[in-house]
Amino acid sequence: MPDSLFTFSIKTALMGAAIGFILGYLAKKVSKILIIALIIIVIVVQLGIYDGMIQIDWLTYKPMVEGAIEDGKSAVLGYKDYLVDNLAFFVSLGVGFILGFSKG
Repeated sequence: MPDSLFTFSIKTALMGAAIGFILGYLAKKVSKILIIALIIIVIVVQLGIYDGMIQIDWLTYKPMVEGAIEDGKSAVLGYKDYLVDNLAFFVSLGVGFILGFSKG
């Protein structure tokens, strides 16, 4: 039984590293386009706000944001066991992502 658990852990770590590498590589390639698009969107929205074409009533969003914060706190506590159980996958995913991002 311990041998099969070790094999499963190795396969999980390798799969996580491979997926992380691919995601990191693609993230670096796509990030420039997304950053430029985001900058253009922010500039257009800011020009709309400056010209008075866009008005945001922030008090309308306050209850929604407060509710989302409370939901987020309870969700994080619920995922603790899941994260601990899949630690090898997440660590290898992170390492693979960093390697893929640096390679891309």
